[in-house]
Amino acid sequence: MNKSLIVKLNDDQEKIILCNEDISIWATVQNNLNYKKHSFPELQLRISGMEFGDKNYNLEYADIELKEGDSVNISYSSSEEPNSPPTKREEFKDEKKCLFCEKSNKDVEYLFEKDSFRKICSECIEACTKDLESRRA
Repeated sequence: MNKSLIVKLNDDQEKIILCNEDISIWATVQNNLNYKKHSFPELQLRISGMEFGDKNYNLEYADIELKEGDSVNISYSSSEEPNSPPTKREEFKDEKKCLFCEKSNKDVEYLFEKDSFRKICSECIEACTKDLESRRA
């Protein structure tokens, strides 16, 4: 029996996503406020992840616009049901760029890396240091 993340929108069919030591899954709800139209934000439910191995892959399982009255049920349990394959699976390209300003390592003096996901350039560190000093003053 597999450990799975089970996502169900309203009474529609479930998405069953296998959870194991090689796959990291995240589910997010985000709003896309349109300032120009002064409209209510659209809410998106996105289920995505990362598969780790000899090569790493970005995974996408769902990108659903939520409507008023929709309900989302997310549970973590054992399941014998077949897993929903990702709708998108792309090889992860480790781009060497700052997480804050998005400048490439070629465009900055230094790029400090904690790991493949967390990088910051010397320019942003200097800007943050100046901001922090002014807040402390």
